[in-house]
Amino acid sequence: MPVNRMSLKVNLEGIEDSIWKPGSPLINDPKYGLSKLPPIKKMAIINKFTEYLAYKMRDLLIKRIKTQYSYLRWEPLTEGYKKYKEKVGLSPNIWEATSLLVDSITYYKHDNYYVIGIPPNIKYPNSNVHVLYVAKCMEFGTKYMPARPLFGPTIRFMRRNVRKYWELFLIDAMSGGVKR
Repeated sequence: MPVNRMSLKVNLEGIEDSIWKPGSPLINDPKYGLSKLPPIKKMAIINKFTEYLAYKMRDLLIKRIKTQYSYLRWEPLTEGYKKYKEKVGLSPNIWEATSLLVDSITYYKHDNYYVIGIPPNIKYPNSNVHVLYVAKCMEFGTKYMPARPLFGPTIRFMRRNVRKYWELFLIDAMSGGVKR
């Protein structure tokens, strides 16, 4: 599957530096013992962490839609559209009318990185409208609809908090396996 504008490539270029800074407890802590591992073992751990990060990002995207995460400061739906959604039994949430868009958010491995996004081949039933097209309209807006960014702010949040996710990953791994 090709990478497109609504997908995020997750690899560890630059992340390793932010995780393993000199003096980092993650290197020197005897509990984790990463400094004693051979490079091939470190790479195996990094690869597992990359998948963990992709999974966590997918979950965070879905959670932000389901909870209507207020810090995203999306412009509210128009009253007319809210009434329409209610009348035809659609979800009142922004980014969600049916569950198809939310259910389409996925991740997969491509070469040496993971891609998080919406596959380009999924269409809404009984129409020729691609779910990816709707997601792009939501993310970037149109001349008829304001942008309601989800992927961009989530990417920035994950980048700022990669060290926190690394620590959670290690804790999960030490307690009997990485939880998903």
